[in-house]
Amino acid sequence: MIGKTFLGEIELSNDSTTQCYFQRFHLLPNIEVIEKLAEEFAGHIEIMPYQREGEKVKLLLSVYLESDARKGKIIAVLLREDYPENLGSLVRFVERGMTRLSKLVSVGSEFNEKSLNNSLLQLTRLCEKLRQSNK
Repeated sequence: MIGKTFLGEIELSNDSTTQCYFQRFHLLPNIEVIEKLAEEFAGHIEIMPYQREGEKVKLLLSVYLESDARKGKIIAVLLREDYPENLGSLVRFVERGMTRLSKLVSVGSEFNEKSLNNSLLQLTRLCEKLRQSNK
């Protein structure tokens, strides 16, 4: 499924007093790998830089889940952590996201089981692609 990809997400403060460097996402380590994978997994996974004004850049990992109760999708933010400096750290980041999603699958929830399992499958595929890139 092809979806839209985002270059990053920014959060502005109520009183913008600091100088922002949001436009510099393209200078982050391994951003080309992340953007390529974001495009490949669009519609299933969001992986992108995130920055709140005045704070360090983080990496955001989300999946799209479907509800059993209502028609539509919910974005489940799995992780928002300091931006990884290398591909090995990026692999571990995605693995932590998989662990969080696995816990949600194991306890059951209002989300569609097929949707949860598909998201876990997509994260597994993403992790494999990252491992291949790290060789």
